[in-house]
Amino acid sequence: MARRMSTTAPQVAQKDKPSIWQQILSEASWASKQDSSTLLVLGRSGVGKKHLIRALERESGMSTDDMYEGNLGVSTLDYAYLNVRNLEEGETTESIGKTNLWILEDPEHKSLLASRLKADMLGNLGVMICVDLKRPWTIMDDVSLWRDLASEVISPLYNQLPLDSQDELKKKLRMYVANYEETCQAEQNENEGGKMNRRAGTQNFEQATQLDDNVLKLNLGVPIIVCVCKADTHTALDSRQTQGHNDVVLAHLRAFCLQLGAALIYTTANDVRTQKNVDSLCRYMMHRLHGFPARMLPITGERETIFWPSGFDKFELVTEFATKSCQGGLERPFDTVVVRPPSKMKDGGKGGMEVPVETVEAFLEKAMSQLQSGGGGAARRKEERTRQPAAARMDPSAAARAGAAGVPPGAAGDNGSLANFFQTLLAKGQERQGRPTTPRGERGGGGAERKR
Repeated sequence: MARRMSTTAPQVAQKDKPSIWQQILSEASWASKQDSSTLLVLGRSGVGKKHLIRALERESGMSTDDMYEGNLGVSTLDYAYLNVRNLEEGETTESIGKTNLWILEDPEHKSLLASRLKADMLGNLGVMICVDLKRPWTIMDDVSLWRDLASEVISPLYNQLPLDSQDELKKKLRMYVANYEETCQAEQNENEGGKMNRRAGTQNFEQATQLDDNVLKLNLGVPIIVCVCKADTHTALDSRQTQGHNDVVLAHLRAFCLQLGAALIYTTANDVRTQKNVDSLCRYMMHRLHGFPARMLPITGERETIFWPSGFDKFELVTEFATKSCQGGLERPFDTVVVRPPSKMKDGGKGGMEVPVETVEAFLEKAMSQLQSGGGGAARRKEERTRQPAAARMDPSAAARAGAAGVPPGAAGDNGSLANFFQTLLAKGQERQGRPTTPRGERGGGGAERKR
């Protein structure tokens, strides 16, 4: 699962003939200068994580040989990484480290994810929740699921830190959300392209971080990004039956992101020729995890390239937008508006509706009960057979003629008679196998009489 980095430690000249210890010290010194971070990529199978990660790797300047390949959905916990670069300076900038990506799609294996994290990573830790716009009815359930999982994984790490360190991380996130506009303006005014200078606040902390009650209700102390994959499928929600669903999804996602202080971005990454907003996502990730300047402007109009940075949105704006989108606004449950389509529709091209298959025994029992529920046909058939002469009942040619005609002699035509007809055929077969010698003699005597 380990992956080779595209950057390598500087090699000592061969003429110096360094010892093994000198090589180890050289590599350790180089590694200590690297700027590393960790991003948890959470999303169920099929949302588009693989295409998104490969697109992010291209944006970070990775070679094709080092790119993430995925494990066809069979890996419990997967790994990839991105080169850390200041993308605002252009594509020629060198990598100064890596962002480790831990990819989880099954919540049952959250313990494996937790085992890869340490408390000292919290200062450079982020979370990206991936959802699928092609299956919009799953979006709100997915973000709630992964939010709870992230909280369960990160909270134990906080308990390992001193209280001062815990408060510092949470204050840092609160300050960023409350002062987004001032922070971006300060970054844009910087002349140097390195990490942004952290200015000390001159105001009281409470005054500088005043937020609405619905903003940052859950402060995990780490940057969170909600990434809507397959944004190019938004046109499927513009039909007559789903009119307005795009706005409903956006309104509920914006409200959800406000509660976490999270950013919201729509991306399309299935095809490199048509990918959208991946560059903005990569730049924003480098900005939040490594402090590089972020000069991307929020995008609120185009469906496929929506980008609401953390701290940019306001709850009043979300409420107003939700009220215009659907009757009831945010008070109306999401699953009463965006509902799952009928089961006859194919699910993402991976299969149709499920058809239960009966066992052979169950089918035969069901067929026999239906045949025998013909309203007294069996009794009438038994009575007719008793009225027939013995020779007619024993004559195989009669049964053969009846079978050729498709109807048993004297059959009433109902389900009960049909069942008794097959029972008669079975009885005739048994009589042929175990017929006594007397009837054979009788047939011989009859033949002699006809000969005379």
